[in-house]
Amino acid sequence: MAQYKNPALVMNVKALYPRLNQTYRFDRAAGDKGMSVPCDRAEEGAAYELSFAMTKEQAVPLYKQMKKYYEAERAANWPDLASPTEVFDVDPDGNYIAKTKLKGSYGKDLVDPPLQYDSSNNLLPKDFMLTTGSTINCGMSLVPWQSPNGAGVSLRLKEVQVVKLEPLNARTQQSSFGVVEGGFKVADGFATSFENDEPAPALSVVPDEPKPKEKVANAKDYNDIDSALDDLDFDD
Repeated sequence: MAQYKNPALVMNVKALYPRLNQTYRFDRAAGDKGMSVPCDRAEEGAAYELSFAMTKEQAVPLYKQMKKYYEAERAANWPDLASPTEVFDVDPDGNYIAKTKLKGSYGKDLVDPPLQYDSSNNLLPKDFMLTTGSTINCGMSLVPWQSPNGAGVSLRLKEVQVVKLEPLNARTQQSSFGVVEGGFKVADGFATSFENDEPAPALSVVPDEPKPKEKVANAKDYNDIDSALDDLDFDD
């Protein structure tokens, strides 16, 4: 039983662009067009992030749960929850893409990273590097929200279970240095952990998720949220 408010579990989904080993923020000055960079939890914009790909059959119950909590907390002036194809991105293969996020801090309160477990429920270290393409089970707290810019349901990531871990695609680059006889070798062993509340070492820079393409308006104008859900269930 989940120990957090408005829980939702999705099982056997594909992890995309995980940044869970520490907090990251988007830096417009980094790279040619800006990129996400490791940062301290207290920095502005710091967050743990994870997207995941689902089938339509997996997306439907998650959407229903989002709608349930949204309807339970909405005020009279809140708009209807957006249609499934607006709440989730849809990739060329017909997978529904959900995006989760957990801020590094709320006010002065620092937030612990989402818990990560192996398939036997052993807790993984905080600097564990989940990889894109891995099969995971994902636990989230569904948080309805409303602002002058709109309304919706945030997927606040709480825990991840790694069912199948894909290999890390490490950058391959030939060293510019020669061999140093008698020097340090990987086989000698080395420390990888970090202490206290310091950020985890940036073991790998996770590429930013591609910017979503502009969505093409559906021929049908959704009149209510139930008709949108019907469209999500259509047969191929």
